[in-house]
Amino acid sequence: MCGLLTSQHIDCEVRGENLFSLQGEVPFDETTLPYIWLNEPEQFQAAKQLIKDYDAHQHFPNVDWRCHQCGEMNEGNFAVCWHCGESYQPISRSDFE
Repeated sequence: MCGLLTSQHIDCEVRGENLFSLQGEVPFDETTLPYIWLNEPEQFQAAKQLIKDYDAHQHFPNVDWRCHQCGEMNEGNFAVCWHCGESYQPISRSDFE
């Protein structure tokens, strides 16, 4: 999700991900799980809308896909290109016309 937001120029980072390796050693709840931190609080509404749109339009392929931005091949479980960070875009009819 952080990659998606970053690809849309939302300045963010994942925090607490190093603690996740301690799972089983320390108690975990919603306050100790990894989370996305917005470095620019004024981007909150834009980030919230991007996440809402993302959740509403999840169309992940079950097969590998080629990035429209850089042409790199990505595994089907990637929602953003591993090479350039561009979001997955389903192929449309206009791509073949």
